[in-house]
Amino acid sequence: MSVASIETSNREGVVRIYDDKGVLVASPTIEEFRADELAYTSQATTLTEARAEALGKLAALRWEKTQAFVYEGVATPSSNAAVAYVTGAVVAIQARTPPPTVNWKLAPGEFRTWDLTQLIAFGSAMRDHIQACFDREEALAQAIAAAATSREVMGIDLTAGWPATAIP
Repeated sequence: MSVASIETSNREGVVRIYDDKGVLVASPTIEEFRADELAYTSQATTLTEARAEALGKLAALRWEKTQAFVYEGVATPSSNAAVAYVTGAVVAIQARTPPPTVNWKLAPGEFRTWDLTQLIAFGSAMRDHIQACFDREEALAQAIAAAATSREVMGIDLTAGWPATAIP
């Protein structure tokens, strides 16, 4: 099989792998496709195929790494939904006079009572983690683009250099 393209979907949590004729040949979940577990060995025969395959694995890995981070020593979600919850809470608190405190659940059994400043600090730390994941993805994508051969592409360690995360 010759892999022509790989796409990921954040909403569905799946990876779609197409052959050179555009036929869907596999659709594993992102967890099944984890680059660090090498769920798929490379089928690439050209530099273009190797780049497409590596970029697909890279996107899946970045998505995974953005889903959780460690805050105050606790593994806590940083998914799109978590970002929306924090944003909504900040807006709601800002709209009230005087601003109330909120009880926030970081993880099962891990609650915090925060004022607006503390909640913003938490949201900023979450956003910093997510941005660091995108920055790492960009650096690796540039390395993939700069590779001169498919062997060089396959030699790039997609799992190294990521920010600390709750997901190994």
